[in-house]
Amino acid sequence: MAVVWLACLCPCRFAVATDSSPAPKPITIIEAGTVVDDPSRDRWNRIVLIATTRFASGDIDDVSASIKETVVRFTFSILATVRPVKTPSDSGEAPRHELVEVGVGNCMAVNERLTVVAPDATMEGLSLDFLGRQVLNAKQKSLGGITCVGTHGTAVVFDVPTLMLRIIGHLLDLRLAGVDRRRRQPRAHR
Repeated sequence: MAVVWLACLCPCRFAVATDSSPAPKPITIIEAGTVVDDPSRDRWNRIVLIATTRFASGDIDDVSASIKETVVRFTFSILATVRPVKTPSDSGEAPRHELVEVGVGNCMAVNERLTVVAPDATMEGLSLDFLGRQVLNAKQKSLGGITCVGTHGTAVVFDVPTLMLRIIGHLLDLRLAGVDRRRRQPRAHR
């Protein structure tokens, strides 16, 4: 699970768990044509995460140059809508903000601005060939697997399907956990 907590939303008050847990619901998919970096907008006015795919390990030499070039053109983004909550002027409190919604989308440079795109989108400056549309279509389908499992006025918890690599003997798992595999004890930090 991933937790999104925006620092601009402090001071925070923690929510008390209730008897019933809400059913997970799909996270909002940001509409195509939304420019990522536009804090003056009323909706989608904060960037939470921008992640670009890169080929760094494995059989990267077996991947064709055209596929490498196409895949790295797309960026995964998480955007949020944040609005100020008015406080009484005589209270002396710092202004608070409320997290209204969080959404995800695939982006690419359109007219030199990072913009949310979709496989069926048509907009001026969007140039996608057959391979680009196929890659974007696969990425767009994966967004449907992201579910929101909890919300609060200042935080969102969502669940994202993930692929994990496991090596025989759990060697990789132990190294990632900081465990010395010979002694099965946590490594001393140096």
